[in-house]
Amino acid sequence: MQTKIERLVNIGEFKQAIDVCKSELDSNPTNILYWQTQLGYLYFLNEKASIDDFYENAPSTFRNTVLNFPDDINSIF
Repeated sequence: MQTKIERLVNIGEFKQAIDVCKSELDSNPTNILYWQTQLGYLYFLNEKASIDDFYENAPSTFRNTVLNFPDDINSIF
């Protein structure tokens, strides 16, 4: 079963998927690692994104994930 983010990505709705991640980050502080990682992936994988998303938002999101979760092997990867 696909998640809402996967369904949105499959139809090319990266902006909506990014909005879902941001909303979850604002409302669900217990699962920050997951949502922050998903947000970074979306910024990085969106081929239609602005240059800022790819070169600034993706790296800064992943950097924050590593800083917030330095012991998590997935965030370091």
